[in-house]
Amino acid sequence: MTSLFATTSRPLRPQNIDGSKWAFTKTKRELRESTEEAVQTSNSFTGGHSDVAAFTSCSEILREMQAAFTAMKNEMSEFTRSLNSTSEDIHDFRKEINDLKNQVKDLERFKKEASDLRLEVTELRLELAAQQQRQYLRDVEISGVTEHKQENLTHTISVLSSKLGVELGPHDIDDVRRVGNRDTGDASECSARAPRPVVVTLARRAVRDQLLRAARVRRGITTDKIEIPGNPKQVYINEHLTKENRILFSKARATGKELKFKYVWTSNGNIFMRRSESGSVVRINSEAVLNKLKLDRQATGYGTPQCS
Repeated sequence: MTSLFATTSRPLRPQNIDGSKWAFTKTKRELRESTEEAVQTSNSFTGGHSDVAAFTSCSEILREMQAAFTAMKNEMSEFTRSLNSTSEDIHDFRKEINDLKNQVKDLERFKKEASDLRLEVTELRLELAAQQQRQYLRDVEISGVTEHKQENLTHTISVLSSKLGVELGPHDIDDVRRVGNRDTGDASECSARAPRPVVVTLARRAVRDQLLRAARVRRGITTDKIEIPGNPKQVYINEHLTKENRILFSKARATGKELKFKYVWTSNGNIFMRRSESGSVVRINSEAVLNKLKLDRQATGYGTPQCS
């Protein structure tokens, strides 16, 4: 540091000024210069304190920034870990979604297979029912014949066929039997209960068809006309149906009555319905057809599916 009274430069002494005045002027100038230098030095010293304070403040700011950067770095690391975890979760979710999609595809395939199997089972049942029904193509079922302990069914059938105009000899009848559960009640009450139907197996289908045609023409045969004692009862002659077709025929008659169908009948084991003389013929091969008739009636007030 420069002395307070030192000078950095000394001007040459003017030649026109005497020694004492020059010395005074010199001393005054040096004092002023030294004072100014001292002020400058003082200002420089004071500015040094400001620089130290500024440096200290900058250091604190740097420390705070470093701490904030460290915290931000930690947060970034945590965010990266969270992002990686989220990415793994998304990967797992995608895998689960793909698994679910595959399961849905499997379910759709199983559903189609189940639907195909149900359709196949339905077709097999219909075919089995048709095969069973074909075994009855030589049979007729007679209902309303009063049941007695000492009855002779062969004689009764011969008398009945004769009343219908069809003569049956012993060689025309293969078998005669009652079907259904036998009544185990008191024998005296047998006539009061509904008699079991009689099934007649004829030797030839042509004979059966002839008997059925005659029964349709000559309606109104009663038990008293075929030598059966007791109160007269109506006798009905129809095709012999399987249990399933018999139930379906009963439902068809009920549906026909409900929907005002004029004709409900069977032919060769098949069930048919027709609303009027000029109406289309509907084949009833399942209860679903009856349900469709009802739905069509509700939707249109009058609907008949085509014969299949």
